[in-house]
Amino acid sequence: MIIKIVFIGICVCILNILLREYKSPFTVIVNAFFIISVVTLIFDSASDAVSTLKDLLNITSSSGKMITCLYKCAAVCILSKLATDICKESGNSSVGDIIDFAGRIMLLIMAMPFIETIIKTAGAFVK
Repeated sequence: MIIKIVFIGICVCILNILLREYKSPFTVIVNAFFIISVVTLIFDSASDAVSTLKDLLNITSSSGKMITCLYKCAAVCILSKLATDICKESGNSSVGDIIDFAGRIMLLIMAMPFIETIIKTAGAFVK
């Protein structure tokens, strides 16, 4: 999903650069549509996180699952930082900030296996 957000964000930056020269007020509309689309994508992923939290006590984690999660989280960090920097350098800091925010939310959602392990470990110490 972060790839979708990054791709849309870079397209919005290019469109804003083109619109800035001819029809500057339309850049606000393009940015608004971008924000709406990112929020929609984040809410779709957040529903998966909620279902993961519901199944928290029933899921067992393995080291392979943790390594895969770690690689995915690293890829999200790199892609969102790259896209944020591109957007900010092109003068679209608001689009870059939205991509950065979306990357942080996605990172939190993708880190659920780590959170599960911490909660299970804390529960084992309490017993």
